[in-house]
Amino acid sequence: MGSSGQLNITSMKKILLLIAVILCYNLGYAQGVFTSSPAGDAGNWNASGTWTLASGSDGDGVPDADDTVTISSGDTVTVTATAAATTLTVTGTLVTEAALTISGDVTAPGSTTLNGGNVVVSGDFTNSGTLKLYAGNYLQLDGSTKTLTNTGAIEALGGEDSFSRIIVAGTISDSGGSSNKYQRWINGTGDAGTSTGWDLIGVPTSNTSIETTIDANTDIASSGSGTSILYGVGFYDGTDNSWDTYGGSATDEPYTDAGNFTVGKGYQMATAIPLNGTGAAVEFDGNLNSGDINYTTLRNYDLDNDSDMSDGSRFNLIANPYLTFLNVGNTGHATNNLIDVNASVLHTNGQALYMWDGDSYVTSNLSTSSTYAYLAPYQGFMVMAKTTGSNTTFSFTKVMQTTAGANDPIADGIMDPEDNAELFIGISQNGKNRKTEIYFSENGTDGLDPGYDAQEFPNAYPSNSTRLIQTIESTDGVNFSIQTLSYDEMWDKVIPLVVNAEAGSEVVLDINHNTTPADLKIYLEDAVEGTFTNLKENNFVITPSENLEGAGRFYIHTTENALSDGEVNTSLLNAYKGVDNNYITIEGLATQITSTEVSLYNILGTRVMNTTLDNTTNTQMISTN
Repeated sequence: MGSSGQLNITSMKKILLLIAVILCYNLGYAQGVFTSSPAGDAGNWNASGTWTLASGSDGDGVPDADDTVTISSGDTVTVTATAAATTLTVTGTLVTEAALTISGDVTAPGSTTLNGGNVVVSGDFTNSGTLKLYAGNYLQLDGSTKTLTNTGAIEALGGEDSFSRIIVAGTISDSGGSSNKYQRWINGTGDAGTSTGWDLIGVPTSNTSIETTIDANTDIASSGSGTSILYGVGFYDGTDNSWDTYGGSATDEPYTDAGNFTVGKGYQMATAIPLNGTGAAVEFDGNLNSGDINYTTLRNYDLDNDSDMSDGSRFNLIANPYLTFLNVGNTGHATNNLIDVNASVLHTNGQALYMWDGDSYVTSNLSTSSTYAYLAPYQGFMVMAKTTGSNTTFSFTKVMQTTAGANDPIADGIMDPEDNAELFIGISQNGKNRKTEIYFSENGTDGLDPGYDAQEFPNAYPSNSTRLIQTIESTDGVNFSIQTLSYDEMWDKVIPLVVNAEAGSEVVLDINHNTTPADLKIYLEDAVEGTFTNLKENNFVITPSENLEGAGRFYIHTTENALSDGEVNTSLLNAYKGVDNNYITIEGLATQITSTEVSLYNILGTRVMNTTLDNTTNTQMISTN
């Protein structure tokens, strides 16, 4: 017993000695409290000569991730290499040219400028001075319970192809109002009355006056004078498929009654052609939006739940309400994306976003793996709403926010070539270049795959699209700008290709983008001429003598076998009747050598009509009255 007791006492002494050593070590290297004191009026965060160690100790004299930092009034400190701190107080001026990570809170009564470096804060950020972000940089509050408080001024600048961003998963309390400047580059056009050069945009702020924005930005396009003046700011009216602009003098409606920009609503905007002729930066004031945001879509209940988009009344113009990129599809982000969250609001044929790129509408959905997999700040877009059901709420949620986007590598937006592939067929005519997108993945079938197939937004000549291989009643005659097919079955597909082009000008069809296996052969069939063009070797070129329209003439064949002219003749006729249409549409007549006889029978089997159609026009309609 005595021997054992002596051993225990000895062990306890050793443990206490070890604890004492640890305490002494920790006291010797306690958290450092750094205050700036650079020589002159500028300093480098990463240089020891910039700092005075007020308390604690540090090995290299430079603040680290476990240190508290204060930038004193009158001092300017620049982050030139990756840096970190626990808490940060900016009484003077902070400039980031490299990434800065703060694990605690930031208090900034001075000036903070992000110019080449992002700032990530794990605590709260309080700005009572000036927070300035140059295009391409972002401030992120990394935590769903953290708050960005602004009682000073935020200046978020925008470039021609880049944005500054503020990403807050928690709460924003912004009272900067008219002191804030949120900037977005807007396309240039010489005249507010023309249709070219417009952008579709929204604002990331609330309490932002349309009248004040027009008055403050002299670069906004205008035409006319006096009460007949038109400004390059307007909106889309889905009830009659019209685009309206604000106009009138400073004392006339609707200019003075325009009110504020509506959060979540999309607008059209254009600037006069300045300097380089491409556009100009437009500034918006107001308070930064935060939290989950809902926008109520407008539905035309006079339409049935069909696929007709020709009059535009099914569409709503909506816009990103945050100053950050949002996930459009499921690019590694589960269901935290615009398509999945809003599937119940969107038509099954068009669970997608339609974004104007200055020339045509581009489509983005769950299959998209390009830049359009992310919705940019200020970006406006069209959605194809359902006309039945009670849900009209299009939702934007905080968890959709992402640091990825056009300014960062899109690592999670690139498809795995082992079980996914992409084939984009391009069309060119009269200097216009457009495309239709075909994806092969585990999510695709020959039929309608909501969220992975997307109906085409009607575009002017030229345009190309596809038809579903397996059509159903709701998709007969529907053109798709995105079609997703099974990856495992890609080796033997015949995909109807819709080509719309003007007569008399050369049309080129080619492979715009391709990640399919190298040994997969891709042919374009012209069923009228009976030819096959290997698009991996040659472009298909034609100068049509009459307008090309509709389906039935051109087909894309994906196969492991070589095809030759005359070996296969698809030459399919397609007949369908749209919901509430009093006519039947027949496509593919141009592929027929002779005229086509059409008979119509009633449900009793009695023939009620018989007619003959010639093959000079590819698509024809037969009345059912």
